[in-house]
Amino acid sequence: MFAAAGSKVAADASPGINEVGSLRESPSEPNRTPNLFRENDYVWHIDIPWPSFESKLDSFETKEFSFEVQDMLANKSSLKRRLQIVELVRKRGEVSVEELSQAFEVSSVTIRTDLNYLEQQRYLIRSFGKARYLAQRPSESVLVPVADGAAQKAYEMTIARFAAETVDDHESLMLGAGDICHKVLPFLSDRSNLALLVQDIGMAQTAQRFVHCELLLTGGQLDQNATAMTGPDAEASVARRSLDLCILEAAGVDRDGNLFCADPAVARVFEAGRRASARTVVVAYQPQLAECDGEIFANLSDINVLLLDDGIDSPTMDLMPSKGFRLERRESGILEFRKP
Repeated sequence: MFAAAGSKVAADASPGINEVGSLRESPSEPNRTPNLFRENDYVWHIDIPWPSFESKLDSFETKEFSFEVQDMLANKSSLKRRLQIVELVRKRGEVSVEELSQAFEVSSVTIRTDLNYLEQQRYLIRSFGKARYLAQRPSESVLVPVADGAAQKAYEMTIARFAAETVDDHESLMLGAGDICHKVLPFLSDRSNLALLVQDIGMAQTAQRFVHCELLLTGGQLDQNATAMTGPDAEASVARRSLDLCILEAAGVDRDGNLFCADPAVARVFEAGRRASARTVVVAYQPQLAECDGEIFANLSDINVLLLDDGIDSPTMDLMPSKGFRLERRESGILEFRKP
């Protein structure tokens, strides 16, 4: 679908890509999921927080596994079921394949396919014999410089969820490259009529699975071993668009309020997106503070919302009011700085 590494994605690179890399969802292959899970029943557990979806599963008891199902039977789409599975595992800590099969009235093969897909998407992990829910980091440990992998995933997923809350129906949205931005996509599953522009080709397949939208790629140069499109063509294609919102990921913030991206070429595409957007949301997890590596793509004065974990220092906190931000402390220790 894409040109070889190091080349430019052009209008004639593939029938599925136009001058800005247009790629639309294929209605013939919705929610494709590889059926690779062949082991016996395992116990699964979650290692990230998940939003409280409007789950109809009001009770979940250890032995009886009883549910108040009322409206749940009205919609048994695979996406809905998977969201409910994640919510259940988050509440319970551990769930067996047999219990899930009985609860959702589907075969164990279907449940294994769901769990395999959710594990690939890093929503669930399995273990033999037992499992545990990984609790979030307590607020008193806000200055811990490095969190373990599970805690980082949990924070990033929560930040992504709050970022998705800033997206309304019918909007034109750009998602920049980055792990947190990628995690935003599943939370957009209930939005309608979005026009979604992505810079990272790795996001395209995820967007097709989760989001009903017009899906576009920025186009541009794809360097070897990279998934983010960059270069003058990418910058120009983004600059030509009129965007309602862009969500960008920062690697650092200095004492002047400058926001940095580690890759200078990616930063230039970010800057083009910020300039083309009516609103800008920046997300970050444990960004570098004070002395930062990389290239500036925005200043705090240029953006509307900053979402990050609580592991930032006092000088950075003190900087926010001078840039016009008000602080709202969200759940799980996430800080949301928002301009009125």
